[in-house]
Amino acid sequence: MKFHIFLHFAFNIKDQEHIMSKYQQEWKKAIQKHIKLKWKVKTSGGDIMIRVPAETDMEKLESNFPDLMAPIAPTILSPKTRLTMYVGNSDQADFKFILS
Repeated sequence: MKFHIFLHFAFNIKDQEHIMSKYQQEWKKAIQKHIKLKWKVKTSGGDIMIRVPAETDMEKLESNFPDLMAPIAPTILSPKTRLTMYVGNSDQADFKFILS
């Protein structure tokens, strides 16, 4: 699926804050705070879109992604709900990571 399609349907950030679940908001803020890389984190509907730099080794990132997210999980205080993170470094969403 094209990564930019998800971003195209995103509302402006102010409007999104009202439709995002608290769980999704916490994850977005936590990723932005804890991941010290040049990632762009956006939301679309109930999903999180993460755009990483073009030079990122996507195979390595995909295999290490659970380890990157593990230290963040305990900081999320809202009740857990299903959340999909689409991670890509081009127009293509290279992989998705599902929290359920």
